[in-house]
Amino acid sequence: MLSAGCLVSQSISVASAQVARSSLRPVSLDCAAQVQVVATSEDFQASLDSARPGDVITLQAGAVFRGDFYLPARSDGGSGWITVRSSAIGESLPPDGVRVTPDNAAGMPRLESPNTEPVLSTITTRVIRQSESR
Repeated sequence: MLSAGCLVSQSISVASAQVARSSLRPVSLDCAAQVQVVATSEDFQASLDSARPGDVITLQAGAVFRGDFYLPARSDGGSGWITVRSSAIGESLPPDGVRVTPDNAAGMPRLESPNTEPVLSTITTRVIRQSESR
């Protein structure tokens, strides 16, 4: 984990399992924020589990992250963002305000579900779905 310092970056903010297309926006980071660089599916879930508001999780561009990932319940009752972004921000992705196209796919990580469940959900959603299937 690296200290982010006080930086501003373009990122995709994930506050719930339903990520709006408009969530691509500049994010100002707290000086205490941590940057976690993730290369595997297991590391991604571990990073989601340990992330605190203001943290940035950077996924390796072009990598495939396969699993049923969940955003754990917040224990602090806060409302800050945890940011998940590509390692290619500023390199192979277009600048702010420009839509991505299929030509930009190599600059993005890919999240895949191994089943019919959502690839990313909140822990509350996961518990409800599991109880409904019993």
